[in-house]
Amino acid sequence: MKVGILTFHYAYNYGAALQVYGLQEALADMGVDPTVLDYRAPSVSSHNRPLGIRSGRFMYVLPMRWRFDEFRRKQLRLSRPLANFSEVEKEAKKYDAIIVGSDQVWNTRLLNGVNLAYYLGVEGTFTRISYAACFGEREQREGSYPQIANLLRRFDHLSVRDDTSYELVKALTNRSPSLVVDPTLLYDYSDLEGAAIAQTIPYALVYSIWPKAEQAPLSRISESVRTKFGYPIVSVSQMWDFKSADKHIRTAGPMEWNQAFRDAAFICTDSFHGVMFAIKYKKQFFAVGHNQRSFRISEFLNRCGLGERLIGTQGAVSDQDLGLGAIDYERVYEILEKDIQFSKKFLHNALLGENLSGVQ
Repeated sequence: MKVGILTFHYAYNYGAALQVYGLQEALADMGVDPTVLDYRAPSVSSHNRPLGIRSGRFMYVLPMRWRFDEFRRKQLRLSRPLANFSEVEKEAKKYDAIIVGSDQVWNTRLLNGVNLAYYLGVEGTFTRISYAACFGEREQREGSYPQIANLLRRFDHLSVRDDTSYELVKALTNRSPSLVVDPTLLYDYSDLEGAAIAQTIPYALVYSIWPKAEQAPLSRISESVRTKFGYPIVSVSQMWDFKSADKHIRTAGPMEWNQAFRDAAFICTDSFHGVMFAIKYKKQFFAVGHNQRSFRISEFLNRCGLGERLIGTQGAVSDQDLGLGAIDYERVYEILEKDIQFSKKFLHNALLGENLSGVQ
């Protein structure tokens, strides 16, 4: 069975690269033949990190981009390049099913409107599936809802990765989508071993995706962790140096980033996928929620019984927070494993043409 995947695979973004690889490999483990449609939407590519010629950061940005490009070339099963929507429509005819997601593929603010490709607004007889698709924000662009509703109704099987997207799909279509886990939790990534980024182990890893002006809460958290546990702070960043870090890693590709999370003793992050990989590798962590997009983090942590690990932007980590003790991952995975198995069953049933709606 030939299955296409349509998502943000081309972004120079660690979570984007690893989530599509996780879904690809999970599908291959199911015995289907997955292909990532090599569609590079201009609105997605425009969010890629600038080269930094004027600032001199190209010395770091270019090696980072090379590692991403090498990862996509070697690890993703890519289709031919698809330059526009018309090319996507031609390519779609080759597949028995196409899966849209994961990531913020339905975010009309991020994509400057409704991108028909990510809503599978193409003609064809293939099975239309969304897997862990996300709107990214509670409010979409004004006037987009009627078009979104019509496009979503064409899907044979709908699933989303957060409660907010669930409620929006239900309100627009009168259908209850399945609530599934991010694809990074479907695969173990044991085949992706990158070079260790730090010689000193143990260390506390900081991964921030927000500008320097918004890093103060994460800085306070990491400094508190260093004071209490004595861990040096290692920062992975594509754009700027983290103020409190003892070591800055600026050239990591997806494999090195994955290895950094695997090796860390403690993780401090404001990224959704940073939280996913902290939990995936059963690490001690704290997260910061900056704005309305952080609902993805808070909803997931609450589902796992880890809501106390999210720190607000105005607060700091107190001695009481640091004294929470080690996360009981046996309890966490009692919850998560049910969701993971439900998510795999959703994919299996959707590809077999069977219906599985609802929330686990």
